[in-house]
Amino acid sequence: MEINITINERITDLRTMSGLSQKELADRIDVPTSTLCRIEQGKIANVSNDVLIKLANFFNVSTDYLLGLTNVKFKKNVELSELGLTNKALFALLSGNVNSALLSRIIEHPHFATLLDTADAYFKDAHKAGIQSRNDVINLATTSLKDFMKEHPENCMEISHDIRQLNAEKIGGDEADLNKLRNIFMSILKDIKADYGNGPQDIEQTEFQEMLAKIKAQSDDIQAKRPVTETDIANITASVLSGVDALDEAETLMFYELSKHLLERMSGGCD
Repeated sequence: MEINITINERITDLRTMSGLSQKELADRIDVPTSTLCRIEQGKIANVSNDVLIKLANFFNVSTDYLLGLTNVKFKKNVELSELGLTNKALFALLSGNVNSALLSRIIEHPHFATLLDTADAYFKDAHKAGIQSRNDVINLATTSLKDFMKEHPENCMEISHDIRQLNAEKIGGDEADLNKLRNIFMSILKDIKADYGNGPQDIEQTEFQEMLAKIKAQSDDIQAKRPVTETDIANITASVLSGVDALDEAETLMFYELSKHLLERMSGGCD
């Protein structure tokens, strides 16, 4: 796929999205402002490797992305090392034997995290105790009904029916989790199948920039009054995303909770 974008456009876009002036960026990467200005104006045809690496490291993107050779921002080494996958899993993905497009759709689905959480609970038998308690309550109820039936044999048929219904409500230790896993996964597959012929939906670059500008503006308003917290950023981001057609109310709420969780985890390493 041909990518019609130049390095000066990439750098200008990244700088603008970061809310930095040319001088601020130049100071951050220790490059003369005049040099950065000439690069953004397209007056420097070949950007030096030193400047290119400084820009890539500052924006945490690959040099290929800056050069317009790819639309994937992430550096390959960061992308692989931070995925948390085993070498076997990485090999399977890189070998080309896995349908990466379909895998991406499954991972992108809003219920994918719930699917993994449920699978984790199943593997750890996290719900077994609760299920056993539920079955114990049913056993207690059926025992009481049997005692009652002995005292009132005239109601034998009705009570026997109730006992059978209660026993039918019992479930095995794994059955509940397996049913839940099956339902979640089938729900994901049905949603994907609904538009499987279409490519994965993404927002345009201009829309992405507008969203970032809104987030920064609202963040600056809060910063003018008090320090901005992780909850503030999560609220702002969720609010901006609520206007995206691809997200419904439940998905926006899920994104808020995820954003808040991730920001709180990362806050220890941020300035």
